[in-house]
Amino acid sequence: MTESPTDKPAAFALARRVTSALREDFHGAARSFTISNLQEDGPLIAFSVRFEVYGYFPIVFNYDRGFFGFAIAFGEVGVSVLGSLEGGSLDDLPALLEEFDRRIRLRIPDKYLDAYTPSG
Repeated sequence: MTESPTDKPAAFALARRVTSALREDFHGAARSFTISNLQEDGPLIAFSVRFEVYGYFPIVFNYDRGFFGFAIAFGEVGVSVLGSLEGGSLDDLPALLEEFDRRIRLRIPDKYLDAYTPSG
């Protein structure tokens, strides 16, 4: 039997909250979202969101029982960009996404960002 998002409503709702915030804060520079690995056992929630940022990096956002992290996806391996152990909280998504944006831009060549984004 295939599980649907409605089988894990709290996990899916939190994953949708993260993807919506990414869409809004990145003004189209974050796209191609895929929500997967939804898990829910009472208050324990876990999920993954895979997306592309600035048309440059594939990113995976993993959330597991309150801990989370953004990583650049390289096949089965991820290179950490920002995680909950470094500070930040899903309670303040705008500040968290601002820090993620700052850190991911450091890894993308300036010429590419200037060509990709209107404000550079």
